[in-house]
Amino acid sequence: MNLTHGYILLLILLVTACQKESPKRPFQDEVTDSEKTPPLKHVVSSDLTCFTLTKQDYNFVISPSLANFIVELIFDPNTYHRTIQISKAGESAPYQIIDADVGEQFSYREDLRAVDVNFDGYKDLVLLGWFGATGNKGYSFYTFDSLSTTFILNTDLGGLESPRFDDSTKRILTHSVGGMAGNIYRNEIYKYENGKLKLIHAVYQDFDQNTDHFVRKTKHMRNGQLKDSTTIIFPAF
Repeated sequence: MNLTHGYILLLILLVTACQKESPKRPFQDEVTDSEKTPPLKHVVSSDLTCFTLTKQDYNFVISPSLANFIVELIFDPNTYHRTIQISKAGESAPYQIIDADVGEQFSYREDLRAVDVNFDGYKDLVLLGWFGATGNKGYSFYTFDSLSTTFILNTDLGGLESPRFDDSTKRILTHSVGGMAGNIYRNEIYKYENGKLKLIHAVYQDFDQNTDHFVRKTKHMRNGQLKDSTTIIFPAF
């Protein structure tokens, strides 16, 4: 091989090497959760080794006779833990900090709401805890104590699914769906009696696998006691 042929071969090798795609770093085209700005959230702190803490600010009117309450819902993606910090308008430091239940970070504005859940004239804090595939929702409830001006966890309401609070009747209505195009469901009505939550009416519909029929049971108050009043069995679709 002469000198000219050697130069040509060397040139071919150099061109071939330049045309090869340089290797990408692993996951180069993927964006991690820590690189995304959480929707409707404000970054409060971050760490190179951890996901980002986020918070959502709320300005609630608990009562017209009280100053507004500034509430911060802080979410830690590392532990799925949420913290509620409560301060009064015009004050910089929170006067109450609540370690909320462990749960997901949701993309809904209703993560935290102010609702009068016990019909005492003061709004309470309602924290979304979970969201089911069929639309059922679960919450944690923190009722407002007007004497201490603090919010206290209400365990009586915690087991209710998708509740609605009717101020006009002072009733709490729940509705949950189990499946089969909404034909498996539970409807309940509660009221407060001597400060305690009491079930006063219910309709439960389920499916009996043995007979391939739907079974609907109704309960209502009779002489001060909740009793089964009707049971209806009817065929499936």
